Amino acid sequence: MRGGPLLDLSPNGLPKWLDQWGHDFFNLQSFLCDFVETAVSRYHGKIRLWEVSARVNTGGALNLTEENCLTLVARTLEVARRVDEESQFLIRIEQPWGTYQSRGQHRLAPVQFVDALLRCGVGLAGVNLEIAVGYSDRGSASRDSLDFSRLLDVWSSLEIPLHITLAFPSSSQPDPQADQGIGIEPNSWKSDWSEAAQAEWIDTFLPLLIAKQSVTGIYWSHLTDAAPHDFPNAGLIDATGRPKIAMQSLVEHSKSHWQQ
Repeated sequence: MRGGPLLDLSPNGLPKWLDQWGHDFFNLQSFLCDFVETAVSRYHGKIRLWEVSARVNTGGALNLTEENCLTLVARTLEVARRVDEESQFLIRIEQPWGTYQSRGQHRLAPVQFVDALLRCGVGLAGVNLEIAVGYSDRGSASRDSLDFSRLLDVWSSLEIPLHITLAFPSSSQPDPQADQGIGIEPNSWKSDWSEAAQAEWIDTFLPLLIAKQSVTGIYWSHLTDAAPHDFPNAGLIDATGRPKIAMQSLVEHSKSHWQQ
């Protein structure tokens, strides 16, 4: 069983009551470490794979500096590891190509951020790369198979398991259940955003991900568009409860690659 993320360091990712502690990093760190300790302790022996924190490389929560984010992530990993030495603890990296660095607010590339944690020896057991294609702000631009392969090869050099979380829009229409701060890019992949394009994108890139030895887990961002979620129209089931074409595509790949 997989749990988390326990913390989300993106803008508005932390509870509002923590806003008053935004300028008191030491107390803020104490509160968050206590929460991580409580959650991991409660499910000790039941959950063996934890995503401790998400979107740690881009940050934005409570205007934390990059250095503070790195310190906070390292400390929470240490706490989780101390509570449960047998479980595996991951972090999630968004925009793994590092396109957000063009804003000039970050010194470390995504892979450098994770490498720094590994050098600290805080018990990081793997990294979850969030690849959300077609979205503004927190997404990545469309890439070809060669770019995907190169990205995974770079991350594989860290010699830790890679988990991949995917998102791709099935429509450019407004999605009232999605995070309203995340928009859909006007420039599409090969054709207009549609259910067929979503399924074709899966058919193109999923076999590549499966073939990479370093990739040990592949996830879709969310199941249904009927429940609150981050990325607009990325669910495998639409808001009316109807499965999209992408759902069948994933089922077929599962039967082809994983089932005997």
